[in-house]
Amino acid sequence: MWPADLSYIYGKVNDLNGGGRPFVYQEVSDLTGNDAVHKAEYTGFGRVTEFSYGVSIGECFQGNNPIKYLKNFGTEWGFMSSDDALVFVDNHDTQRTGGSSILTYKNSKLY
Repeated sequence: MWPADLSYIYGKVNDLNGGGRPFVYQEVSDLTGNDAVHKAEYTGFGRVTEFSYGVSIGECFQGNNPIKYLKNFGTEWGFMSSDDALVFVDNHDTQRTGGSSILTYKNSKLY
């Protein structure tokens, strides 16, 4: 869905009891930054799934990158800030099509 359409829809959502706003996040698969849909387009009205997070964690724990690299893990690696991102190690999509870097329950010892 186009960001403007989602913004319109979310703008029509009522506040929660007590005046708060619902927690909103969008699943945006933008692993390369060259995808047709860009995660930065959706951060203005909710958090966005950060698919690259799980890939990078997987690469470290599978020995492709040293664990010490995680010392500055986060925005310095090009990830969205924690105010914009919803991070995860795996989900239903990556469990089926994630490639060798994704950690899933299928590799229970590392998972």
